[in-house]
Amino acid sequence: MNLKFSLKVLLSKTGGYYIPLAVIFTQFLSIPGLLLGIIFIQLNAQFSYETLKVISSSIPELIFGTSLILLVFTWLVTPHARTALSIHRLGSTPTNNKEQLLAWKEITSFNWNYSFANFTTILLAGVLPFITYHYFNRNINIEQLVYVSIGGAASAIIVVSFSSLLLENILSSARNILIPNDEDDIIQNNGGKSITTKMMLFSAAIIGIINLTLVTAGYKNTISALKSGQSVDVIISNLKFELIFVSILSLLIGLGLAYLSTRVLTDPLESLVKNLKRGKLDSAADKLKISTTDNISELTIYINRMAAETKELKMLMEKKAAEQIVQLKAAYNIGNAASSSQDPAQLVENIVNLITDQLGYYYSAIFLLDDTQNFAELKAATGEAGKVLQKNKHKVSMNGKSLVSESLSKDKVVVSSDSEYSFSLIPNPLLPYTKSEIAIPLKSGDRILGVLNVQSTQENSFGAQEKETLQAIAGHTAVTLENARLYHEVQENLRELRAIQQQYLTNAWTNLTSGQDIEYIVGEDEPTINHSVDIPLSLRDQVLGKIHIQTENSWSLEERNLVNAIATQATIAIENARLINESRQLASREQLAAEISNKIWTSATIDGVLQIVAKDLGRALDADKLVIEIAPDRKGDNE
Repeated sequence: MNLKFSLKVLLSKTGGYYIPLAVIFTQFLSIPGLLLGIIFIQLNAQFSYETLKVISSSIPELIFGTSLILLVFTWLVTPHARTALSIHRLGSTPTNNKEQLLAWKEITSFNWNYSFANFTTILLAGVLPFITYHYFNRNINIEQLVYVSIGGAASAIIVVSFSSLLLENILSSARNILIPNDEDDIIQNNGGKSITTKMMLFSAAIIGIINLTLVTAGYKNTISALKSGQSVDVIISNLKFELIFVSILSLLIGLGLAYLSTRVLTDPLESLVKNLKRGKLDSAADKLKISTTDNISELTIYINRMAAETKELKMLMEKKAAEQIVQLKAAYNIGNAASSSQDPAQLVENIVNLITDQLGYYYSAIFLLDDTQNFAELKAATGEAGKVLQKNKHKVSMNGKSLVSESLSKDKVVVSSDSEYSFSLIPNPLLPYTKSEIAIPLKSGDRILGVLNVQSTQENSFGAQEKETLQAIAGHTAVTLENARLYHEVQENLRELRAIQQQYLTNAWTNLTSGQDIEYIVGEDEPTINHSVDIPLSLRDQVLGKIHIQTENSWSLEERNLVNAIATQATIAIENARLINESRQLASREQLAAEISNKIWTSATIDGVLQIVAKDLGRALDADKLVIEIAPDRKGDNE
């Protein structure tokens, strides 16, 4: 952590010089790899002290020369990357997208380009001149030349592998700064190698180190045996010892490189897994950082994209859910408002206002079919346009060219975005901001009552969810309107029935009291008594009479309630008595009619029938005189 922090600080202070400094730092740390190669060469070539002294004196020059070549190479292949880092150091970013992409491509491809240049430089500018110079100056023989060549190649592999792994980490901060904004540009202009290529190169390096060291050991012992004439047992014993030593040394070097190369590959994966375990990639700050130049960077980009798409989908779903909640709440409120009124005019007025207020639409209106079923009259509408249209008694024809007409005539939901109804997009002068419109039939069973018309200032405002919500409102409105109509019909029938009942009671009691006053008096009228009260005898809103009471003392509330209760019961009892008396009279008449009818059927003559009718009917009616005359009407008789 401290190293990374220090590198970031160094990068912020050095800008474009950070890359050459990183190369110098890497070369310095790679010197132990060269020393291992020198030790390996000396163990096999066994130079004399004088020869070793001469050879060693030229090694610093070779290191300096190869380092200088690599620095020049670094400077030449990273112009755009160095410029971009210098601009970033000043607190700005490159304005040219092409320059930015070139800088990204240079920084991502630099490590492997540098590794190839490093290997080539060590061999061609270091090992090859070295062995050529000392061979022709008789400082080394042919056998030692072979040892130096093999040892130099092994040293080159060790140095290049180690410096490549080290540079991958050191340049990560610079890569993070130079990452393009467009993720497609990151993928397309990434100059790094794939994980497969990295694994193949690192594996080849490890195998090459082991093979070179083992081949050198075998070659040395074979030459020594041939020159000294040693026995086979001695040769095998020496070879076994040296092979074990060389194998252990090669194995340690190989394990070291394997560990470093594995860490280069696994560290980004572990970091990726660690970040994913957090389970939160909601903001730009939570996005996974691109830390490599291989397939892991692409994987990181795709994960970031997937997280962004998931977040967008989540936000869209939350938005849809919120909209659905608002619509359901509005539908519920509109349903309650519709159910709270039995007045159709007030009902439709409440509904259109709630639709615009709670669902946020530009305009809403309700049309109801007239008695002819050929026109739909505007019964309620919102806004100033609605007031003007209602004042003008606006109506639409079933055969007209509008969404309302189409919805009525075809008994279907019609939306203005449908190509079939493009004519509906012709703007109404009173509604200039309408961009989309919907018309929904108001149906009760199979009967169409009218149309709900809603307009919006947004294009394509009436999707599946909005259409479903408005259809539910329209259905509830239609049912409530039908219920209101039935309620008013029932109330009208009840009023007629009450009127008939009142007329019946009036006629019945008028007939009963005609010619006589029905009253009952207790006590005597005292003019000096000031306290009196009249309690009406009411039955079904019809006053049949009254109770008049005089008293010396004023009445309490309990006494008044008592008298009212008794008056109510008395009225019911009086009406019941009248009905019983009426029923008895009806029964008596029916009995009399039956008796007379039975007697009539017992007589077989006209005189007998007339005599029975006259006698029994006169007796029943208590008539003084009764005449029965049989005289058929004559044509032309006006009397």
